[in-house]
Amino acid sequence: MTGRTVTDVPSESPDVIELIRRAALASRENLPEVRDSVDQKTLSALGMTDIAADPELSAAMARANHSNLTRWIDANIAYPGEPVPANTSRELLDHFRNAVRRGLDSTGMDAFRTGQNAAWRWWMAAVFAQAEDLEQARAALEITSASISDFVDRTMRAVWDRIQAERDDLLHSSQAEKRELVELILAGQAASPARATRILGHRLDGAHTALVIWTADPDPDSDLLADTARRIASAWGATRTLTVVPSAGSLWVWVDAEAGSYPAAQLPHGLQVAVGSHGRGLAGFRRSHLDAVTVQQLLARLDSPTRIATIEQVALVNLVTKDPIAAAEFTRRTLGQLAAADQGLREVLRVHLHGGCRTTHTAQALHLHRNTVVRQLAKAERLLPAPLEDGGVAVAVALDMLHWQR
Repeated sequence: MTGRTVTDVPSESPDVIELIRRAALASRENLPEVRDSVDQKTLSALGMTDIAADPELSAAMARANHSNLTRWIDANIAYPGEPVPANTSRELLDHFRNAVRRGLDSTGMDAFRTGQNAAWRWWMAAVFAQAEDLEQARAALEITSASISDFVDRTMRAVWDRIQAERDDLLHSSQAEKRELVELILAGQAASPARATRILGHRLDGAHTALVIWTADPDPDSDLLADTARRIASAWGATRTLTVVPSAGSLWVWVDAEAGSYPAAQLPHGLQVAVGSHGRGLAGFRRSHLDAVTVQQLLARLDSPTRIATIEQVALVNLVTKDPIAAAEFTRRTLGQLAAADQGLREVLRVHLHGGCRTTHTAQALHLHRNTVVRQLAKAERLLPAPLEDGGVAVAVALDMLHWQR
Protein backbone atom coordinates (compact mmCIF):
# COMPACT_ATOMS: atom_id res chain seq x y z
CA MET A 1 0.00 0.00 0.00
CA THR A 2 1.25 3.54 -0.80
CA GLY A 3 -0.89 5.63 1.50
CA ARG A 4 -3.55 6.33 -1.14
CA THR A 5 -6.58 8.36 -0.09
CA VAL A 6 -10.09 8.08 -1.41
CA THR A 7 -9.63 11.30 -3.40
CA ASP A 8 -7.31 9.38 -5.78
CA VAL A 9 -10.13 7.23 -7.17
CA PRO A 10 -11.02 9.16 -10.36
CA SER A 11 -7.59 8.42 -11.92
CA GLU A 12 -8.13 4.65 -11.84
CA SER A 13 -8.97 2.68 -14.96
CA PRO A 14 -12.56 1.61 -15.67
CA ASP A 15 -11.45 -2.04 -15.30
CA VAL A 16 -10.35 -1.48 -11.69
CA ILE A 17 -13.54 0.39 -10.85
CA GLU A 18 -15.58 -2.43 -12.42
CA LEU A 19 -13.60 -4.99 -10.38
CA ILE A 20 -14.58 -3.16 -7.18
CA ARG A 21 -18.22 -3.21 -8.25
CA ARG A 22 -18.12 -6.98 -9.04
CA ALA A 23 -16.43 -7.76 -5.71
CA ALA A 24 -19.08 -5.71 -3.90
CA LEU A 25 -21.86 -7.59 -5.73
CA ALA A 26 -20.27 -10.92 -4.77
CA SER A 27 -19.96 -9.78 -1.15
CA ARG A 28 -23.63 -8.76 -1.18
CA GLU A 29 -24.59 -12.27 -2.25
CA ASN A 30 -22.51 -13.75 0.60
CA LEU A 31 -23.55 -11.13 3.14
CA PRO A 32 -25.00 -13.53 5.77
CA GLU A 33 -21.72 -15.47 5.88
CA VAL A 34 -19.67 -12.27 6.04
CA ARG A 35 -21.86 -10.93 8.84
CA ASP A 36 -21.49 -14.10 10.91
CA SER A 37 -17.71 -13.97 10.63
CA VAL A 38 -17.53 -10.28 11.56
CA ASP A 39 -19.88 -10.82 14.53
CA GLN A 40 -17.83 -13.74 15.82
CA LYS A 41 -14.54 -11.84 15.58
CA THR A 42 -15.97 -8.69 17.12
CA LEU A 43 -17.65 -10.33 20.11
CA SER A 44 -14.64 -12.55 20.90
CA ALA A 45 -12.19 -9.64 20.85
CA LEU A 46 -10.29 -8.53 23.94
CA GLY A 47 -12.42 -6.34 26.21
CA MET A 48 -15.75 -7.46 24.73
CA THR A 49 -16.70 -9.89 27.53
CA ASP A 50 -19.44 -7.70 29.01
CA ILE A 51 -21.07 -7.04 25.64
CA ALA A 52 -20.78 -10.66 24.48
CA ALA A 53 -22.38 -11.92 27.72
CA ASP A 54 -25.37 -9.60 27.40
CA PRO A 55 -27.95 -10.87 24.88
CA GLU A 56 -29.36 -7.41 24.23
CA LEU A 57 -26.01 -5.66 23.80
CA SER A 58 -24.54 -8.45 21.65
CA ALA A 59 -27.60 -8.37 19.37
CA ALA A 60 -27.35 -4.58 19.11
CA MET A 61 -23.65 -4.86 18.29
CA ALA A 62 -24.46 -7.35 15.54
CA ARG A 63 -27.07 -4.99 14.09
CA ALA A 64 -24.50 -2.17 14.11
CA ASN A 65 -21.96 -4.39 12.33
CA HIS A 66 -24.54 -5.42 9.73
CA SER A 67 -25.48 -1.80 9.13
CA ASN A 68 -21.86 -0.83 8.51
CA LEU A 69 -21.23 -3.76 6.17
CA THR A 70 -24.38 -3.17 4.15
CA ARG A 71 -23.77 0.58 3.91
CA TRP A 72 -20.22 0.20 2.57
CA ILE A 73 -20.95 -2.70 0.20
CA ASP A 74 -24.06 -1.07 -1.29
CA ALA A 75 -22.18 2.20 -1.77
CA ASN A 76 -19.47 0.36 -3.73
CA ILE A 77 -22.05 -1.33 -5.92
CA ALA A 78 -23.62 2.01 -6.80
CA TYR A 79 -20.46 4.17 -6.82
CA PRO A 80 -17.40 1.86 -6.84
CA GLY A 81 -14.38 3.23 -5.04
CA GLU A 82 -15.90 6.59 -4.19
CA PRO A 83 -15.91 8.00 -0.63
CA VAL A 84 -18.68 6.49 1.50
CA PRO A 85 -20.53 8.92 3.81
CA ALA A 86 -20.53 8.26 7.56
CA ASN A 87 -23.08 5.76 8.79
CA THR A 88 -25.26 7.32 11.48
CA SER A 89 -28.08 4.81 11.14
CA ARG A 90 -30.56 4.11 13.90
CA GLU A 91 -28.87 0.72 14.50
CA LEU A 92 -25.52 2.31 15.31
CA LEU A 93 -26.88 5.14 17.40
CA ASP A 94 -29.17 2.82 19.39
CA HIS A 95 -26.28 0.48 20.12
CA PHE A 96 -24.00 3.22 21.40
CA ARG A 97 -26.78 4.84 23.42
CA ASN A 98 -27.22 1.52 25.23
CA ALA A 99 -23.47 1.20 25.67
CA VAL A 100 -23.22 4.68 27.22
CA ARG A 101 -26.03 3.86 29.66
CA ARG A 102 -24.00 0.85 30.82
CA GLY A 103 -20.60 2.53 30.80
CA LEU A 104 -19.31 0.56 27.81
CA ASP A 105 -19.12 3.28 25.15
CA SER A 106 -15.32 3.14 24.64
CA THR A 107 -15.50 -0.65 24.33
CA GLY A 108 -18.01 -0.30 21.51
CA MET A 109 -15.79 2.16 19.66
CA ASP A 110 -12.84 -0.24 19.86
CA ALA A 111 -15.06 -2.92 18.34
CA PHE A 112 -15.44 -0.83 15.17
CA ARG A 113 -11.79 -1.52 14.30
CA THR A 114 -12.09 -5.21 15.07
CA GLY A 115 -15.08 -5.40 12.74
CA GLN A 116 -13.17 -3.50 10.08
CA ASN A 117 -10.26 -5.97 10.20
CA ALA A 118 -12.55 -8.99 10.02
CA ALA A 119 -14.47 -7.55 7.05
CA TRP A 120 -11.23 -6.69 5.24
CA ARG A 121 -10.18 -10.34 5.12
CA TRP A 122 -13.45 -11.21 3.39
CA TRP A 123 -13.10 -8.29 1.02
CA MET A 124 -9.59 -9.29 -0.07
CA ALA A 125 -10.84 -12.79 -0.92
CA ALA A 126 -13.73 -11.31 -2.94
CA VAL A 127 -11.39 -9.03 -4.91
CA PHE A 128 -8.91 -11.79 -5.74
CA ALA A 129 -11.75 -14.08 -6.81
CA GLN A 130 -13.02 -11.45 -9.30
CA ALA A 131 -9.67 -10.02 -10.52
CA GLU A 132 -8.21 -10.81 -13.94
CA ASP A 133 -4.60 -10.25 -12.81
CA LEU A 134 -2.58 -9.34 -9.71
CA GLU A 135 -1.94 -5.74 -10.77
CA GLN A 136 -5.67 -5.13 -11.13
CA ALA A 137 -6.31 -6.70 -7.71
CA ARG A 138 -3.52 -4.61 -6.15
CA ALA A 139 -5.01 -1.39 -7.49
CA ALA A 140 -8.52 -2.29 -6.32
CA LEU A 141 -7.31 -3.22 -2.84
CA GLU A 142 -5.31 -0.01 -2.58
CA ILE A 143 -8.41 2.06 -3.34
CA THR A 144 -10.74 0.10 -1.08
CA SER A 145 -8.30 -0.07 1.84
CA ALA A 146 -8.37 3.72 1.93
CA SER A 147 -12.14 3.70 1.41
CA ILE A 148 -12.88 1.34 4.31
CA SER A 149 -10.52 3.15 6.67
CA ASP A 150 -12.01 6.51 5.72
CA PHE A 151 -15.56 5.19 6.12
CA VAL A 152 -14.88 3.80 9.59
CA ASP A 153 -13.10 7.00 10.67
CA ARG A 154 -15.98 9.16 9.43
CA THR A 155 -18.54 6.90 11.11
CA MET A 156 -16.68 6.78 14.43
CA ARG A 157 -16.36 10.57 14.52
CA ALA A 158 -19.98 11.18 13.55
CA VAL A 159 -21.41 8.65 16.02
CA TRP A 160 -19.08 9.79 18.81
CA ASP A 161 -20.06 13.42 18.30
CA ARG A 162 -23.77 12.53 18.39
CA ILE A 163 -23.45 10.34 21.47
CA GLN A 164 -21.29 12.83 23.35
CA ALA A 165 -23.89 15.52 22.68
CA GLU A 166 -26.55 13.26 24.22
CA ARG A 167 -24.33 11.79 26.95
CA ASP A 168 -25.53 13.78 29.97
CA ASP A 169 -29.18 13.09 29.18
CA LEU A 170 -28.47 9.41 28.54
CA LEU A 171 -26.60 8.93 31.80
CA HIS A 172 -29.18 10.87 33.80
CA SER A 173 -32.11 8.86 32.44
CA SER A 174 -30.15 5.62 32.81
CA GLN A 175 -29.28 6.28 36.46
CA ALA A 176 -32.85 7.30 37.27
CA GLU A 177 -34.17 4.08 35.73
CA LYS A 178 -31.54 1.99 37.52
CA ARG A 179 -32.23 3.61 40.87
CA GLU A 180 -35.98 3.15 40.54
CA LEU A 181 -35.61 -0.55 39.69
CA VAL A 182 -33.04 -1.21 42.43
CA GLU A 183 -35.28 0.45 45.02
CA LEU A 184 -38.15 -1.83 43.96
CA ILE A 185 -35.90 -4.90 44.26
CA LEU A 186 -34.61 -3.83 47.67
CA ALA A 187 -38.19 -3.29 48.82
CA GLY A 188 -38.92 -6.93 47.96
CA GLN A 189 -41.15 -6.21 44.98
CA ALA A 190 -41.08 -8.63 42.09
CA ALA A 191 -38.88 -7.78 39.12
CA SER A 192 -38.53 -9.68 35.87
CA PRO A 193 -34.96 -11.10 35.80
CA ALA A 194 -34.74 -10.38 32.07
CA ARG A 195 -35.87 -6.76 32.50
CA ALA A 196 -33.62 -6.26 35.52
CA THR A 197 -30.59 -7.60 33.67
CA ARG A 198 -31.38 -5.41 30.65
CA ILE A 199 -31.74 -2.22 32.66
CA LEU A 200 -29.01 -2.84 35.22
CA GLY A 201 -26.51 -4.58 32.96
CA HIS A 202 -25.87 -6.87 35.93
CA ARG A 203 -27.15 -10.40 36.47
CA LEU A 204 -29.09 -10.86 39.70
CA ASP A 205 -28.80 -14.65 39.80
CA GLY A 206 -25.05 -14.59 40.50
CA ALA A 207 -22.86 -13.67 43.46
CA HIS A 208 -23.04 -10.26 45.13
CA THR A 209 -21.12 -8.19 47.64
CA ALA A 210 -22.60 -4.75 48.22
CA LEU A 211 -20.81 -1.57 49.21
CA VAL A 212 -21.93 1.90 50.15
CA ILE A 213 -19.34 4.59 49.37
CA TRP A 214 -20.05 8.06 50.68
CA THR A 215 -18.66 11.40 51.72
CA ALA A 216 -19.89 14.18 53.96
CA ASP A 217 -18.17 16.77 51.77
CA PRO A 218 -20.68 19.54 50.94
CA ASP A 219 -19.30 19.63 47.38
CA PRO A 220 -18.83 15.92 46.56
CA ASP A 221 -16.75 14.76 43.59
CA SER A 222 -18.84 12.15 41.74
CA ASP A 223 -15.84 11.07 39.64
CA LEU A 224 -13.85 10.38 42.81
CA LEU A 225 -16.64 8.20 44.18
CA ALA A 226 -16.91 6.25 40.91
CA ASP A 227 -13.13 5.84 40.65
CA THR A 228 -12.99 4.49 44.21
CA ALA A 229 -15.67 1.93 43.36
CA ARG A 230 -13.67 0.80 40.31
CA ARG A 231 -10.44 0.52 42.28
CA ILE A 232 -11.99 -1.58 45.04
CA ALA A 233 -13.76 -3.83 42.52
CA SER A 234 -10.49 -4.36 40.67
CA ALA A 235 -8.57 -5.09 43.89
CA TRP A 236 -11.12 -7.75 44.81
CA GLY A 237 -10.99 -9.38 41.37
CA ALA A 238 -14.55 -8.47 40.38
CA THR A 239 -15.55 -9.00 36.75
CA ARG A 240 -18.93 -7.25 36.99
CA THR A 241 -19.87 -4.10 38.88
CA LEU A 242 -23.24 -2.41 39.27
CA THR A 243 -23.21 1.21 40.41
CA VAL A 244 -26.31 3.19 41.38
CA VAL A 245 -26.29 6.87 42.40
CA PRO A 246 -28.76 7.44 45.27
CA SER A 247 -27.46 10.95 45.99
CA ALA A 248 -24.73 13.36 44.98
CA GLY A 249 -22.46 12.26 47.82
CA SER A 250 -22.91 8.48 47.77
CA LEU A 251 -22.83 5.38 45.63
CA TRP A 252 -24.46 1.99 45.97
CA VAL A 253 -22.23 -0.66 44.48
CA TRP A 254 -22.53 -4.41 43.88
CA VAL A 255 -19.60 -6.55 42.75
CA ASP A 256 -19.54 -10.23 41.82
CA ALA A 257 -16.61 -11.05 44.12
CA GLU A 258 -16.13 -11.68 47.81
CA ALA A 259 -14.81 -8.80 49.86
CA GLY A 260 -11.05 -8.75 50.07
CA SER A 261 -8.65 -6.40 51.76
CA TYR A 262 -8.35 -2.78 50.73
CA PRO A 263 -6.02 -0.44 52.63
CA ALA A 264 -7.86 2.46 54.21
CA ALA A 265 -4.84 4.63 53.41
CA GLN A 266 -5.61 4.24 49.70
CA LEU A 267 -9.07 5.75 50.05
CA PRO A 268 -9.35 9.41 49.01
CA HIS A 269 -9.63 11.86 51.88
CA GLY A 270 -13.16 12.21 53.21
CA LEU A 271 -14.52 8.98 51.72
CA GLN A 272 -15.84 6.07 53.79
CA VAL A 273 -16.79 2.59 52.64
CA ALA A 274 -19.29 0.15 54.18
CA VAL A 275 -19.18 -3.46 53.01
CA GLY A 276 -22.06 -5.92 53.24
CA SER A 277 -22.13 -9.71 53.39
CA HIS A 278 -21.51 -11.98 50.40
CA GLY A 279 -24.58 -13.67 48.98
CA ARG A 280 -26.16 -15.12 45.86
CA GLY A 281 -29.27 -14.43 43.86
CA LEU A 282 -31.95 -11.86 44.52
CA ALA A 283 -31.95 -12.52 48.26
CA GLY A 284 -28.18 -12.07 48.43
CA PHE A 285 -28.43 -8.85 46.41
CA ARG A 286 -30.88 -7.42 48.97
CA ARG A 287 -29.22 -8.80 52.10
CA SER A 288 -25.75 -7.61 51.20
CA HIS A 289 -26.97 -4.07 50.52
CA LEU A 290 -28.98 -3.92 53.75
CA ASP A 291 -25.87 -5.09 55.62
CA ALA A 292 -23.77 -2.39 53.97
CA VAL A 293 -26.34 0.24 54.95
CA THR A 294 -26.25 -1.11 58.52
CA VAL A 295 -22.48 -0.59 58.60
CA GLN A 296 -22.87 2.92 57.19
CA GLN A 297 -25.50 3.81 59.79
CA LEU A 298 -23.37 2.43 62.62
CA LEU A 299 -20.33 4.48 61.60
CA ALA A 300 -22.53 7.56 61.35
CA ARG A 301 -24.23 6.87 64.69
CA LEU A 302 -20.89 6.50 66.46
CA ASP A 303 -19.35 9.40 64.51
CA SER A 304 -16.61 6.92 63.64
CA PRO A 305 -13.51 7.99 61.69
CA THR A 306 -13.11 4.44 60.38
CA ARG A 307 -12.54 4.59 56.60
CA ILE A 308 -13.67 1.10 55.61
CA ALA A 309 -15.60 -1.51 57.60
CA THR A 310 -17.43 -4.78 56.93
CA ILE A 311 -20.61 -6.17 58.42
CA GLU A 312 -18.63 -9.02 59.96
CA GLN A 313 -16.50 -6.54 61.88
CA VAL A 314 -19.35 -4.49 63.32
CA ALA A 315 -22.35 -6.85 63.60
CA LEU A 316 -22.05 -7.37 67.36
CA VAL A 317 -21.20 -3.74 68.07
CA ASN A 318 -24.23 -2.70 66.03
CA LEU A 319 -26.51 -4.80 68.19
CA VAL A 320 -25.20 -3.51 71.52
CA THR A 321 -25.01 0.18 70.56
CA LYS A 322 -28.56 0.66 69.33
CA ASP A 323 -29.38 2.06 72.77
CA PRO A 324 -26.61 4.67 73.28
CA ILE A 325 -27.30 5.18 76.99
CA ALA A 326 -27.25 1.45 77.75
CA ALA A 327 -24.16 1.02 75.58
CA ALA A 328 -22.27 3.75 77.44
CA GLU A 329 -23.22 2.23 80.79
CA PHE A 330 -22.12 -1.24 79.61
CA THR A 331 -18.75 0.14 78.53
CA ARG A 332 -18.20 2.03 81.79
CA ARG A 333 -19.20 -0.93 83.94
CA THR A 334 -17.16 -3.48 81.97
CA LEU A 335 -13.94 -1.53 81.41
CA GLY A 336 -13.77 0.66 84.49
CA GLN A 337 -10.67 2.90 84.42
CA LEU A 338 -9.53 1.32 81.14
CA ALA A 339 -12.39 3.08 79.33
CA ALA A 340 -10.66 6.44 79.88
CA ALA A 341 -7.12 5.15 79.37
CA ASP A 342 -4.84 5.73 76.40
CA GLN A 343 -6.33 4.43 73.13
CA GLY A 344 -3.11 2.58 72.30
CA LEU A 345 -3.30 0.68 75.57
CA ARG A 346 -6.89 -0.37 74.88
CA GLU A 347 -5.95 -1.41 71.34
CA VAL A 348 -3.26 -3.81 72.60
CA LEU A 349 -5.81 -5.63 74.75
CA ARG A 350 -8.47 -5.57 72.01
CA VAL A 351 -6.16 -7.10 69.40
CA HIS A 352 -4.90 -9.62 72.00
CA LEU A 353 -8.43 -10.82 72.76
CA HIS A 354 -9.43 -11.03 69.09
CA GLY A 355 -6.23 -12.93 68.28
CA GLY A 356 -6.92 -15.72 70.76
CA CYS A 357 -4.79 -14.23 73.57
CA ARG A 358 -1.53 -15.08 71.78
CA THR A 359 1.15 -12.58 72.79
CA THR A 360 3.39 -13.23 69.78
CA HIS A 361 0.45 -12.75 67.39
CA THR A 362 -0.46 -9.47 69.12
CA ALA A 363 3.10 -8.20 68.83
CA GLN A 364 3.22 -9.02 65.12
CA ALA A 365 -0.19 -7.48 64.41
CA LEU A 366 0.71 -4.20 66.13
CA HIS A 367 4.39 -4.18 65.12
CA LEU A 368 5.50 -4.07 68.75
CA HIS A 369 8.19 -5.92 70.67
CA ARG A 370 6.83 -8.91 72.59
CA ASN A 371 8.05 -7.53 75.93
CA THR A 372 6.23 -4.25 75.24
CA VAL A 373 3.02 -6.17 74.63
CA VAL A 374 3.43 -8.11 77.89
CA ARG A 375 3.88 -4.87 79.86
CA GLN A 376 0.93 -3.18 78.13
CA LEU A 377 -1.37 -6.14 78.76
CA ALA A 378 -0.46 -6.20 82.44
CA LYS A 379 -1.14 -2.47 82.73
CA ALA A 380 -4.49 -2.78 80.94
CA GLU A 381 -5.61 -5.66 83.15
CA ARG A 382 -4.80 -3.65 86.30
CA LEU A 383 -7.25 -0.96 85.12
CA LEU A 384 -10.14 -3.42 84.68
CA PRO A 385 -12.72 -3.58 87.49
CA ALA A 386 -12.64 -7.40 87.49
CA PRO A 387 -10.16 -10.14 86.46
CA LEU A 388 -10.02 -10.59 82.68
CA GLU A 389 -10.68 -14.33 82.94
CA ASP A 390 -14.05 -13.57 84.56
CA GLY A 391 -15.39 -11.52 81.63
CA GLY A 392 -13.14 -11.70 78.59
CA VAL A 393 -15.99 -11.71 76.06
CA ALA A 394 -17.69 -8.67 77.60
CA VAL A 395 -14.35 -6.83 77.70
CA ALA A 396 -13.74 -7.60 74.01
CA VAL A 397 -17.20 -6.28 73.08
CA ALA A 398 -16.75 -3.11 75.15
CA LEU A 399 -13.33 -2.48 73.60
CA ASP A 400 -14.82 -2.96 70.13
CA MET A 401 -17.53 -0.42 70.93
CA LEU A 402 -14.90 2.17 71.84
CA HIS A 403 -12.77 1.22 68.83
CA TRP A 404 -15.53 2.15 66.37
CA GLN A 405 -16.28 5.46 68.07
CA ARG A 406 -14.47 8.69 67.32
